[in-house]
Amino acid sequence: ESSTPTTLPSIMIVGKVLVVALLVGWSATTATQVYRWGNSMALWQQAIRVAPLKPRPWNNLGAQYVIRGQEPFAIHAFQTATRLAQHPRRSAMERAVGISVAQTNLALLEAQHGEFDRALARLAPVRNLYQFSEAIAAYEWISRQHTLTKQTTPGSR
Repeated sequence: ESSTPTTLPSIMIVGKVLVVALLVGWSATTATQVYRWGNSMALWQQAIRVAPLKPRPWNNLGAQYVIRGQEPFAIHAFQTATRLAQHPRRSAMERAVGISVAQTNLALLEAQHGEFDRALARLAPVRNLYQFSEAIAAYEWISRQHTLTKQTTPGSR
C-alpha cells in the first residue's frame, strides 16, 4: 500500500512527458507539412519521394520547373511522366491523361522556342488518340501561332 502513492504520481509524470513529446513531434510534422503545402516545388518533390512511379507528380513538378525557368529539369520531368504513364499496368484513362499532359507540356515548351512543326508533330497523336481537351486546345493554339509567325516573318510565305 505504501508504494501506491509514489507509483501513481510517477505514472502521471511519465504520461505528461509522453503527451508533451507527442505534441512536439506532431508540431514539427505539421510545420514541415505547412512548408510543403506552401512551397509547390517541395510539395511535388515530396510527392515523388512518396510515389515515384506516378506520372502526375512528375508532370506537376515539371510545371514548377517551367515557372522557375528551369526548362532542362522540366523536360526531364515531363519525359519521366510520359514514360511512367505508358506502363501497361496503368488503366487506359491513367495512360491517356499522363501521356497527354506530359506531351502537351513538352509541345508548349517547343512552341515557345519557335519549334512549331516539332510541337505539332508531338501533339498530333495525342490529340487524335486520346481526345484530351487541353491537348486539342494546345494544338489549335500552336497551329495559330505557327500561321501568324509565317505571316509576319518576311520571306516565309
